[in-house]
Formats: sequence, structure tokens, C-alpha cells
Amino acid sequence: MRPEEIIRGEDCLTPADLEALLEGRLPEAQAHVDICPVCEYELASLREFLAGEAGAAEQQDLAWMEARLQPAAPPVTRRKWLSWFPAAPLPRFAYTCAAALLVVAGSLQLRHMAGPSLVDSHSTTVRSSQIRILAPAGDLDTAPVEFSWEAIPQAAAYEVVVTEVDGTLLWSNRTSSSKLFTPASIQQQMLPRKSLLWRVRALDAQGVVIAESSPERIRVLSAATR
Repeated sequence: MRPEEIIRGEDCLTPADLEALLEGRLPEAQAHVDICPVCEYELASLREFLAGEAGAAEQQDLAWMEARLQPAAPPVTRRKWLSWFPAAPLPRFAYTCAAALLVVAGSLQLRHMAGPSLVDSHSTTVRSSQIRILAPAGDLDTAPVEFSWEAIPQAAAYEVVVTEVDGTLLWSNRTSSSKLFTPASIQQQMLPRKSLLWRVRALDAQGVVIAESSPERIRVLSAATR
């Protein structure tokens, strides 16, 4: 019987029935196969298929499907810092070197978190709020006629900066002395009851800031409020 001549009837066995018949789970279906050429042909084809050996290409496909169906083994988790060390045993000095590297890395991280150093790389002078302001400070009866501070060693010049509280520059000037007189035009801009901030910076011969003061608040009071 050729495949194109197969015409299944309504009472023909299903592929599941044919498989059950071959496995001995449906022996009563044999009576129908004996009188039905279609089912006899399909049963013979099924028996031949199951008895045949798979070729090389089919065996590779079966092996691939079997590997895909097998559950993957869960990955072995290791702590991140342990992954830096190989699984094989190492000499004792290797662990000592690794520990030293960890200490150096931690120190660099702490230095980065601490921000820029207060020590100038071109000078041994510590950059901090070390200049002590003398005058003016706080509430004043009149506008200050001069700004003064304590001199520090290695300072070639000083820069005085006066700003409003929001950072807007009002006036700045430089001097080689430890005090600086206030121009009359600047005194006129120091309005009554208006707070201002001023600070002084020390510069070396190259113009590099080597020290500075903390900002000092001043406020001129009107004569009527005193």
C-alpha cells in the first residue's frame, strides 16, 4: 500500500491506540487491525520506525535535546571579595601581598572621600582657616575705615574680599601689609542694617593661596538704632 492510497475510516485506530497495541496495553485492537489494511499498514510503519536505529545526525539532535532538557546545576555563589583569590592554594606570601593591596585600596578610597587635602602640593604651609581677623567684626556704628588681621610667615601679599551674604562681590583688593584701608566709595555702599561678609587670603610670591580666614560678618547700624 502506498501512502497516497491510505484512506482512514471512522473506526480506524488512532496513533495512540496503535502505540498502546504495540506495547501490549490494548490487545483487543488486534482484531480490527487484522481486517483493516489501513491500520495494518500504519501499525507496520510504526513498528518499523520504533525498531530502526537513529543515524549520526539524528543521534546528535537527540543528544542536544537531552542536554537541553536536563536541569542546569545552580551556580556556586562566592563573595565578591573572595573572587579576587583563585581556588588553587597559594603560598603564604601571596595572601600577605593581597592583604597589603586591600589596605592600600582602602586608604585611597578614604582619601578620595575626605576631599582635597589641606596641604598644598607646592608648599609645606597648611591651607586652613588660620588667619585670625582683628577688625571689623559684628555690628558697627559706622562703616569701617580699614580691615586688619594677623600677619603670617611666608605671605608675600594679602587679598581682602567683601561680599554680600549671597556671595555677590562688593569689593576686593590686595596689599602687602596686614591691614587695608577702605575707599570712601566702598564705605558708602555699606548700607545700614545690611549684613556683609569679608575674608582675607594670604598669597605666596607666586600668587598661590597659602592660608585664609573664616568669613566674618559685619553690619553697619544707623545712628538712630544705637
